[in-house]
Amino acid sequence: MLDFATPVPDGQSPVRGLDGGTELGKRYTADEPDSTLELLATKAGQGTLSVGGEPLIVKIPKSLPASD
Repeated sequence: MLDFATPVPDGQSPVRGLDGGTELGKRYTADEPDSTLELLATKAGQGTLSVGGEPLIVKIPKSLPASD
C-alpha cells in the first residue's frame, strides 16, 4: 500500500491473484466471523486489499428498518 500522496513507481503492478481491484466507497473486512478489521476505501485502485496474503471481502451493508 502506498501513501495517498505518493506516486506509483513506473513498472509496478499488483501481485497476480491480488489484482481484482478496490472499489471507492466500499467497506472491506476479513473473511473471518470474529474479525474486527474494517477498512473504508477512499481511493479506487487496481490492487486488492489483503491481510497476510488473504484478500479482504466487500462488507455487505445491513438493511435499515423501514420508516412509516
